[in-house]
Order: sequence, then structure tokens, then C-alpha cells
Amino acid sequence: MSAPQPVLLFAGQGSQYYNMGRALFDTNPTFRNTMLGLDEVATRLTGQSVIGYLYDGNKSYPLDRLLYSHPAIFMVQYALARTVSELLPAPPAYVLGSSLGETVAAAVSGAISAEDMLEIVIRQAALVERSCTEGGMITLLHDQAIFENEPALYMNAVIAAYNYDAHFTLSAAKPALSGISSFLHTREIMYSVLPVKYAFHSSEMEKISASFPDGNRDKHFSLPVIPFYSSVYAREWYDISITYFWQVIRRRIRFKEAIESLEKKGPYYYIDCSPSGTLKNLTAKIAPSSISGRLFDVLSPFGKDREKLNTLQTSIHHISKQISLTLKT
Repeated sequence: MSAPQPVLLFAGQGSQYYNMGRALFDTNPTFRNTMLGLDEVATRLTGQSVIGYLYDGNKSYPLDRLLYSHPAIFMVQYALARTVSELLPAPPAYVLGSSLGETVAAAVSGAISAEDMLEIVIRQAALVERSCTEGGMITLLHDQAIFENEPALYMNAVIAAYNYDAHFTLSAAKPALSGISSFLHTREIMYSVLPVKYAFHSSEMEKISASFPDGNRDKHFSLPVIPFYSSVYAREWYDISITYFWQVIRRRIRFKEAIESLEKKGPYYYIDCSPSGTLKNLTAKIAPSSISGRLFDVLSPFGKDREKLNTLQTSIHHISKQISLTLKT
């Protein structure tokens, strides 16, 4: 069996929190300089420093203003990818994003510059805030069959993602959210309301189906240098375009199928660049139990980011030695 190659993972809305990546921003030059460079773009476009918004004290309300959470999620993950890439002996085998994370994957792949992709991300956030009715997203820990069998769910929401067995995410309009929450509470079904104010991956996104691509015709994409794996199509994808990124927010997330597809091609080891370790946890549920030694994350709401980065560096060193031995045999 060949030695595993790295795949970088990137998450979307719902993974964010204030002060995410702060320890690395304070101590890691690559992370800090990348964040500062991207913040210049964000400040020019929004009139607000995303770094200031993200790290300025402890906020008691959710980080759910799209105009700031969208770029913050992009910036933190791109900065971490740059930091992690310095530890790798060679470029990643693939990059794979989920929802908004696909924009980070595209920038890391080399299909577009990080600055141009960030501008697209901010334009998208402004357009959604201006054009779409508020809504939200709810993750359920329950068998997916309940959605098809309960009118309180299927008449008021759509499935945004099947995350793994007995774990899926719904998108719904704002008036429906309280009713769905009440239904789940009454039925004693575990659920989590994501810090997202809009119903991504639902028909609500049709409202920007023309304006989003038309407003970004000045941005150009090339073939990815690092192979890009799609959570829209659950396979390697080459035709990265502005239209593709409308599909990313309109279509159902197929991250589960993408991981299953990669595992058939592997072996790979997965580095979760999300702010909260979300994708490490999902991948552990999706893939066989043997994958546990091939899953890594760095950032967490509970801290110890620097320690986890050091642990990752040690693990990469051991895997690199394994690859070297494999090449010699």
C-alpha cells in the first residue's frame, strides 16, 4: 500500500466564531502577514477591518453579519492553508471545500488569486444581504427519513447537505425556523441552529442567479495548479468559473460523497483548515474507522492552536518519512 498524500479541507458558513485563529495571528508570521494582506482588500471593499471586527474584544452576539463573516471565514482558512503548506514536503494532492470553503480551495489551488477570490466573496455577501430574504440553517442529529415523513420539515425547508448517517442540514426561510425548532424540541430531536442568517443551498439563492455572475465578469479563472475536488459534483473539477460559485451556494453540498470518492482513490491524509475542526469530525464519520490516524486539524474554539500546529508538523514529518521509504522500495 502506498503512503498517504495530503488533502486540505475548507469549511463554510457555520464554522466561524470571534477570535478564530487569534493565537496564530499573534505568533505565526506567515499566518499574520497573510491575514494583514487580505485585510487590506476587505477594508477597501467594506470600509471595515475584518481583523478588527474579528479580534476586537469578546463579542456576546453571533458572528453572523454576512458582510464580515464571509470574508473572515475565507481569510482565516486561506492564511492557515499558507501556514500549513510551509510544513508540507510537496503541494497537496487535492484541495476540497464545503460550501463557502470551495472559494478558499479555489484560491489555494491557484485557479484564481486570493485577493480576487476574496473580492468575489465580499461581493457575494453584499449581494445576498441586499437581494435575499433572511433565513437560516439547522443541523439535525437524526435519521434523514424524518424529513420525508414530517410535513413540518419537508413543507418548510430543504435539505442543504447530508453530512453523514443520521446527521443532515436544512435551509429554511426565517418565518419557518421557529416552527421547525419547536417541532424538533417537542420531538426531543437533537439539533443545532447555525450562525447563518440566510438559507444557502435553497431556492432563495435564485434571486442572485443572474446578478452574481454578471457582477463578477471582471474576474478570471485558470486551470488549478493543485487539483481541485468539487463538493458540487463530488469529483475532481477543472472548469472553475464564476458560474460554478453560484452553483456552490445554490446546490446541495456533496462533501460526504466527495470524501467517499477520494477514499476510493487514496490513501490520503486530511488536514482540516476550518476554524472549528468541523470537517475533521465529519470526515471521521463518513470514512472508515481506519481513517482516524489520517485526520488532523489546527484551529478550535477551545484553543491550543499552536500546540496542534506543532503536532501536525510532527505528524507530517513521520508521514514524509513513510513516503520516502515507499519510494525506495
